[in-house]
Amino acid sequence: MIKRLGYERDIDGIQYLLQLMKLEGISCNEDLFVIVINAYRRAGLAEQALKTFYRIGEFGCKPSVKIYNHVLDALLSENKFQMINGIYNNMKRDGIELNVYTYNMLLKALCKNNRVDAARKLLAEMSYKGCIPDAVSYTTVVSSMCRLGKVEEARELSMRIKSFVPVYNALINGFCREHKMEEVFELFNEMAVEGIDPDVITYSTVINTLSETGNVELALAVLAKMFLRGCSPNFHTFTSLMKGYFIGGRLCEALDLWNRMIQEGSEPNTVAYNTLIHGLCSYGKMVEAVSVSQKMERNGVFPNETTYSTLIDGFAKAGDLIAGKLLVGGTEPDSITYNTVIYAYCKQGEVKTAIQLVDRLSNKGEGYPDVFTYTSLLWGVCNWIGVDEAVVHLDKMINEGICPNRATWNALVRGLFSKLGHLGPIHIVDNILANGKVT
Repeated sequence: MIKRLGYERDIDGIQYLLQLMKLEGISCNEDLFVIVINAYRRAGLAEQALKTFYRIGEFGCKPSVKIYNHVLDALLSENKFQMINGIYNNMKRDGIELNVYTYNMLLKALCKNNRVDAARKLLAEMSYKGCIPDAVSYTTVVSSMCRLGKVEEARELSMRIKSFVPVYNALINGFCREHKMEEVFELFNEMAVEGIDPDVITYSTVINTLSETGNVELALAVLAKMFLRGCSPNFHTFTSLMKGYFIGGRLCEALDLWNRMIQEGSEPNTVAYNTLIHGLCSYGKMVEAVSVSQKMERNGVFPNETTYSTLIDGFAKAGDLIAGKLLVGGTEPDSITYNTVIYAYCKQGEVKTAIQLVDRLSNKGEGYPDVFTYTSLLWGVCNWIGVDEAVVHLDKMINEGICPNRATWNALVRGLFSKLGHLGPIHIVDNILANGKVT
């Protein structure tokens, strides 16, 4: 019952059953408390998990390393670092023997808070106490050191430990971020000497860096090596190459690579689509970019903030030719296209043009405009004209049967503050408070 309630995140139900078990004198084992603690973790209630942990003695259960580990995991999920340190001290005080899983979570907590020196000391303590670090232990510390720019120190540490592919990947990623490709290829050679095969992450990281720096030919050579070693590329690998083609001015080759990926049955993700859209926008091919964004959603891959910001930047560079380009070939844009164009006009300050486009949409019917259309318009009107004018369009929106959402009201409130410095004309405030929810 508690396990089922945990999946449903019914915390009150769990607490009720625990209290019932206590009253009826039913003893609880560690597996039950692991279920309870994990339920709190999924619900984002790490502190509640800790409080329950301190009460397990009341239910006839003694703390074990397994329960401690799950409590640490819950606290780590919310980065409750000070509480994690307290649990670690409790474990030492109670004579609990830490296992590799415990140490790995402590290492992750230290590294997450940029305390890599303390993590290295804990790594040494781990070995001293006879708990052999694994790939996760070393990768956690090495990758954190690289992230903080201590790549050379991380390299020195790696030379004193057992070699793992994830550790090499962390080092290669660190050197790639610093564009030290000579060191990267030295690591490749070292892996070959030790008989360690690079994986798709290794190759893709290098190909991505080479592509970003415009060295597509060398990236293709690495890809050839990848095929030769029997390592299959993934979509990230090909997306990186496509980005390199765009940067190098090789538009046709980039599009050809995309088409080949699709023909081979690959399913692009959001990052892949965004890379293609960005490349098309950089060449001013806005019709094609919008077409990709439409196809993206039809294929069940939903655009994100990067998608829209990329399109908006492309529209801004296209200037007054936006509407004409979108209607080339007699293709009628969908709501996403219209909304993006309206937001682009508002961002450029061409609010009157945006208003004209919204009016045209209102006359069309067919579900246009929608709440997102008006929210973009209200944001633009507030910023460039004024909140009184924005309220006129708000009334029009409501009269058309379109219900404002939180984003709509928030746009108006931000406009009030940015233009007036306070909650200005009381009739506008009353309108918002009477009709909407302000967050």
